[in-house]
Amino acid sequence: MAFPAISCRFGNSRMLPRLAFACSLVGISLFGRIAANGADGGERFADQQIPLPKLVAAPRRTLAPDRPPAIHVDAAAADRWATPHAEFGGVQQASFACDCDDCRLGAGSLADPMCGLEPTCAAPARRVAEPLCGTEFEFGAGHWLGARSPLHGCDGTGCDALGCDACCGDGVRFGSRPFQVQWQLFELFAGVQGFTGPSNHPGSGNVRGGSGSFGFYEGFNRGQSLHRVTHTDLAYQFGARAAQSNLSGAEFTDDVRRQIFVTGGLFRRVDFGLQYGLVVDYLYDDWWYRNNLVQLRGELSWNDARGHEFGYQFMAGTKESTSDVHWLDGGNEIQGTRGFRVTDQHRLFFRGRAAQGGMYHLFAGGTGVGEGLLGGGLTSPVRGLFALQAGATYVIPGTSRSAGGYAEEAWNLSMGFVFYPGGRGGQGRYGRPLFDVADNGTFLVRPE
Repeated sequence: MAFPAISCRFGNSRMLPRLAFACSLVGISLFGRIAANGADGGERFADQQIPLPKLVAAPRRTLAPDRPPAIHVDAAAADRWATPHAEFGGVQQASFACDCDDCRLGAGSLADPMCGLEPTCAAPARRVAEPLCGTEFEFGAGHWLGARSPLHGCDGTGCDALGCDACCGDGVRFGSRPFQVQWQLFELFAGVQGFTGPSNHPGSGNVRGGSGSFGFYEGFNRGQSLHRVTHTDLAYQFGARAAQSNLSGAEFTDDVRRQIFVTGGLFRRVDFGLQYGLVVDYLYDDWWYRNNLVQLRGELSWNDARGHEFGYQFMAGTKESTSDVHWLDGGNEIQGTRGFRVTDQHRLFFRGRAAQGGMYHLFAGGTGVGEGLLGGGLTSPVRGLFALQAGATYVIPGTSRSAGGYAEEAWNLSMGFVFYPGGRGGQGRYGRPLFDVADNGTFLVRPE
């Protein structure tokens, strides 16, 4: 801090002591005035109590902010940007594969759209990079320059963002390369179930008997887009379910019932338009018999872009099974062989979206042997990464009650929780599995 300086020049050196003393008095007087003005704006150091004058900052010069360069976009391209759904093959649809005219003419694009908007298709530039989850997008001189600054840990695309699918960043992978597990792509589930069907009635003829099955289930389902590999709008899913029922046996057997369901296949999800998928279901069922059965399960549906889906599902058996059987009938043990086959199903369904990412569906139809089908399901988020899942299927027997219709009746009730390690959007809009893993409601079996 600079203080007022007083300079005295003298021609006579004899006067120097006297004038020096006068200069000192003037300096003390100046410091006294500064101290007196301390309450009016002066400041002091707390330790030295040195009075300091208040400093007034000079007004800063305001500079005009830098303006970004003007972006010139072709009018036809801008019009296509404003069109949420591009017509393709006479059917309006929007998915993460590019459906617009530029792509059909060979311009090509690797980026996913945002809710039906396909910016990289409409961009006039040929330099198009596949955007990564959490990237920044760059425009310049009317051209799409691609993506830059990708986040570490992303698997190509993801998280329902612009151009993103099937990635949720760091914090959800475990293990070291190449043995990392991408938990954000999984759905983990567990719960309770109760069901019955023709397989729960081993007796034949006029002998009434049978027992329902109650127990627990647990499993996983995984889905992921194949866009980066195949450059198509397909995704794949794979999952398994284990079930344990009749833990205390049944009326006709002391065995515990153990089941394993495995589901895998391909599907296509869209924001608007045609959806489809085909999976293979495998069932290992060990009880008073031991079965290995396979069925095909397919779906063809229409998404109206308003959270409603209408469609058709089928289940068709592809493999029959013959098994050694043993059960108790009136205290007598009966052994032999019996064949088992899958009950074909045909369903018309409606699927809708509920609040906070929930889903529900209703269906009605029939089986390949003339029985009726009714049912539905609900997935409702409860808190954070969890959701409550419930489902019901009822098969209306085609025979009367007096003719043994009770043995043809089948139903399944299930209720449990689903855990999403990467959040409910972790698998992305398009990589989320289209089919649930098979259970005793979608995989119906009857003895021959």
